[in-house]
Amino acid sequence: MESTSEFQRFASDLQNLLSIVKRRGKPALAGAGAIFSAVVLLIIIQGPSYETSGKILLEKRNSTSSLTESGKEIGELNSVGSSDPVSNEMEIIRSLPIAQRTIQDLQLKDEKGRPLEPETFLEKKLTVEKIRGTDLLKITYKSKAPQEAAAVVNKLMSIYVENGILIDRSKALMTGKFVSQQLPSTEVAVRKAEDAIRKFKEVNRISDLNEEKRSTEAAVSTIDQKMSESRTALKSSLSRSEHIQRQLGITSGNALQMSSLNQTQPVQEVIGELKQAESQRAVALNRYSEQHPIIIELTNKVNTLKELLQNRIKQAVNVQVKLSDSQLQYRGVKQTLLDDFVKVQADNAALSAQLSSLGNEKELYLKRINTLPRLEQKQRELERQLEASQSTYSMLLKKSQEIRIAINQSDGNARIIEYASIPKKFRIKPILLKLSLGIFCSGLIGVAITFLLEVRDKSIKTVKEAREKFNYTLLGVIPSFEFSGHDNSVFEEYGKLVPQLIVQKFPSSPICEAFRMLHSNLRFMNTDSELKTIVVTSCIPGEGKSTVAANLALTMVQQGLKILLIDSDMRRPMQHRIWETSQPYGLSDLIVGQVDSKKVIHHDKDGLYLLTSGAMPPNPGSLLDSKRMSSLLQQFSQEFDLVIIDTPPLLSVNDARILGNIADGIIVVARPGIINSNDAVSARELLSQLEHKVLGMVVNRIIPQHEPNSYFYYEKSYQSSFSVSNQKIEV
Repeated sequence: MESTSEFQRFASDLQNLLSIVKRRGKPALAGAGAIFSAVVLLIIIQGPSYETSGKILLEKRNSTSSLTESGKEIGELNSVGSSDPVSNEMEIIRSLPIAQRTIQDLQLKDEKGRPLEPETFLEKKLTVEKIRGTDLLKITYKSKAPQEAAAVVNKLMSIYVENGILIDRSKALMTGKFVSQQLPSTEVAVRKAEDAIRKFKEVNRISDLNEEKRSTEAAVSTIDQKMSESRTALKSSLSRSEHIQRQLGITSGNALQMSSLNQTQPVQEVIGELKQAESQRAVALNRYSEQHPIIIELTNKVNTLKELLQNRIKQAVNVQVKLSDSQLQYRGVKQTLLDDFVKVQADNAALSAQLSSLGNEKELYLKRINTLPRLEQKQRELERQLEASQSTYSMLLKKSQEIRIAINQSDGNARIIEYASIPKKFRIKPILLKLSLGIFCSGLIGVAITFLLEVRDKSIKTVKEAREKFNYTLLGVIPSFEFSGHDNSVFEEYGKLVPQLIVQKFPSSPICEAFRMLHSNLRFMNTDSELKTIVVTSCIPGEGKSTVAANLALTMVQQGLKILLIDSDMRRPMQHRIWETSQPYGLSDLIVGQVDSKKVIHHDKDGLYLLTSGAMPPNPGSLLDSKRMSSLLQQFSQEFDLVIIDTPPLLSVNDARILGNIADGIIVVARPGIINSNDAVSARELLSQLEHKVLGMVVNRIIPQHEPNSYFYYEKSYQSSFSVSNQKIEV
């Protein structure tokens, strides 16, 4: 099912495309033909042209310049970034100076005899291309003269090769000049770098940083070993000091004071007297009581000696110290221990001083070690500067010698491999190309003309588009046939062709069949609700509503119905001209009551009753919207089988809506090619309130060949039986 639907859509699109081609074929073919004719004329005017070519080999490094390093650089093809050096050489060949010199040497002229412009020479005549997979360049020149084409190619190649040699020598000269300018300053830079290293070593007292670093690290290691031994000895001495303190039962401070006092003569004398007094008091206590005068005297003496001893001790040590008698009376072994303690304390002080000295010495060495990396870095920087200066100086000296050789040995990197020969045949390919381009452009112009005409044309072109825009029931499709002649044509005052009564003139024509089908569709609709009055209108003038109303009325009369056709277009009436009758009185006179209906209704010989519009009143809309008009329509609907009212277009005046509101139904006539989409939308909006009364639409004057979905298909035999020579009917 999906494939069938897609095929149907494709077939529909193809039919739409063919329909567009049929409608716009003539202007499209005219435009395409004009373009192709212009191309052919241009080919003839330009005439034949000749083409010849030569070849140049590009070498990345020429044979002679490669003998020296500088020669290699000067004679080598280089590029900047990712560009191709061969492409650069191609642009050099196409450069303006080379083109100007070639034109000047060969005195090239244009078609008017003036000197050839370099831009024309480069853009239209010269072609430079690289042969794929090689380093060969192919130089091609086009000219109307074969000898000129060959001469230009050969001259151009010679100028390019000569120019390459000159450029290489110029490069060498410029490089040599630069090197000569740089040598003196580079030599000065070498000397400055050497002086900087010498001053650096003198200021920092450096001979060999690596050797100094090794010796300093060895000295720090020796100091660490000595400090370790001193710490061990100090720890042992402190242990002995603590042991002696425990034996003496005194603090280190008291021990030192006691040792000092025992060696002081005044203190020792007082101590001796004090001992003697205490001994006498002890003997006296064995004989006397404590209150005895002798005991009291001895006690006072002892106290006096003690006070004297304290004063002597204060004078000896210059501090206030209170010592017990036992502490002041060390002798023998304890005195020896006290002397040892003092000696151990002296050893402790000596070891501590030694450790402090070793630490200070180590700190000095460590500071030097920390300074060495900075000195090494500075020395390396100076050495690098010296090395760079020396290297640059050596390189410049070498380059200077190489450039002198390269200046005299450069022969360029391009060689002519193949000279251009004089062509014997003209170029056929450009002619074929121009013809192909002309055909393509002609087709493109034809398509563009078709597209532009189709885009600019906003009109509804087919029955399908009309149905989509109005969305009304399709009551009938009236075709348009062309015949020669205008036998029954009548021209109105505006110079437009007035439609004819096709049903009356050609009762067996396809148009008559279309009106009979329209009548049948209305009759089928009449089964649901009785239709007595029908309004026939259109969106804009020129769609053929009056023709449709007249021919539809005549068709119904031929079917035996009693039909009244009313022309309500009081501004631009048409029915009296279609039926070729006069209208001294009409609908406007009947509404205002000036005449009787029997006097204004014309009875045609074909059986049709016609009520023309009458005299043009100042206010047609007011007359049509009057109660008198409503009563007349009711009266006519009782007297006739059907009343058909021809009204003005919807978008011109409001008359059609007024009568549509009174009538039983409305028929909208639309003509493809006349009405556009905006008109259709506007008309649809105007009839939105009366949409229930809209019976449908009639598409008038369609061209069957332009319809993608053929509503009409006539075989040639049928058309030949109907055709009338030398006549033309327009509906």
